[in-house]
Order: sequence, then structure tokens, then C-alpha cells
Amino acid sequence: MQVVILAGGLGTRLRALTNGLPKSLVPVAGKPFLHYQLEWLASSGISEVVLCLGRGADPIEAFARDGRGWGIRVRYSREETLLGTAGALKRAEPLLEESFGVLNGDSFLPMDLSRPVGRFQAGNFDALMVVCRNKDQYDKSNVRVENGFVTRYSRERLAPAEAPPRASAQRLAPAMEFIDNGFRIFRKKVLDLIPAGAFVDLDLLYQRLIEQNRLAAAVVREPFYEVGSPQGWTRFCHYVEKGAPVR
Repeated sequence: MQVVILAGGLGTRLRALTNGLPKSLVPVAGKPFLHYQLEWLASSGISEVVLCLGRGADPIEAFARDGRGWGIRVRYSREETLLGTAGALKRAEPLLEESFGVLNGDSFLPMDLSRPVGRFQAGNFDALMVVCRNKDQYDKSNVRVENGFVTRYSRERLAPAEAPPRASAQRLAPAMEFIDNGFRIFRKKVLDLIPAGAFVDLDLLYQRLIEQNRLAAAVVREPFYEVGSPQGWTRFCHYVEKGAPVR
């Protein structure tokens, strides 16, 4: 499967670490974070990566080049103006296959990708989000899963359970106990929901897919890592140096 990495982030929370470099190049144990992503994807059998880039594209291209250093093919889609995470996918549409994975530019998932890919293919879904049960452990939970589908996504903190009127006579809505791990799989046709040339975040695409009951969930147990914050960077450095998950 082809995988898109959304690598247009500026890493404003990591300025002390990046020294002006894009977030994908933040150093971890002497190597840019992107190295670990490409190494993991190659080991998972991914043959092609499309890097969606914004500001700071030149040093990323200079580092990754054509991907041969990791045994994969790397291609590039550049934004001349900021388009948001979904807008970046829309811009990359001419490069995308009929189904593709999408990885956050600051996320790392030490897991076997064949499991969510297998669920996506077996279920013939239009979209799938990889999640883990979180209960606000790594960050605030932002996903509700019911019957194998995402039924709520929000980065706003909600009450543990949302009670409808006369809750004593009705079932309480399940709490948002899961968190988006930073990896999803889409069929290309879902890009029809994204207007071309507009600034659109993936949050809006999720909401539209949820409304149509088209966003499946793959629940995994493995912890995930991110370098979007100093705390996340420290945790991932520990993982790389120790070679073991940090829970």
C-alpha cells in the first residue's frame, strides 16, 4: 500500500529542538524523525511514500531524496499556500492510488500495519482510522467507537458520557475512550468530499464520513509515539534509546 505522510507542520512547539528545521527533521538519537518513519514503513512492506510538504520543504527533500536509502520510492506534493491536512491530501490527489494510508508527520506506530490494512480490505470500507483505548492516558481521548465504526471525533474535551434528556429512560452515549493514533486508510473517492484549493482539516472530513457511517475503526493495543510536543519527543527518544515501548 502507498502511504502519505503529512509533513507540512512547522513544529512551533518544538522550536528549541528544531532550530528552524521542519518538525519532520527534529533530531532523535542523532537522526531526523522522518528517518524512523521511513524505516518503519519500509519494514512494514510499504513500497511508496508521498510526502505532503509546506514550508520547509527543501531540507526534507534534501534528506529523503527518492527514498532509495530506505528501499522505498518517495514522491512529493508541495503546498504553495497552507491548505490544512485534508487540503494537502486533495492537492496530492494526482499522485494517489485507489487506496492509501495517511500518517501524521509527527506520529510513529511500532506495530504491524498488515492488521489494519487487512481489516480495511476485508471490510471493503471507504475509510478506516487506527485507534487505541486511551482514557486520557497519552492525551485527551478524541474518538468514540461503536460496533466497529467511529461515531464521534472531537479534539474538544467532552464529559465522560453525554446524557440525552430524560437519561434515566434512555441509554447513555458511550464515552470517548479512544484516541486517534495518527494513521488512517482511505479510498481515493473520499477526496470528493474535500473542496479543491481550500483550507480544510481532516477533522471536517472525519465528520462528513461519520455522518454517513463510512469511517471504520481498527482498535490496536500498541502504544504510539509523537514528536509534536516536547513531552512526546522525550518519550520517543526514550523508546529509541531503550528499544522498548514506553507506556
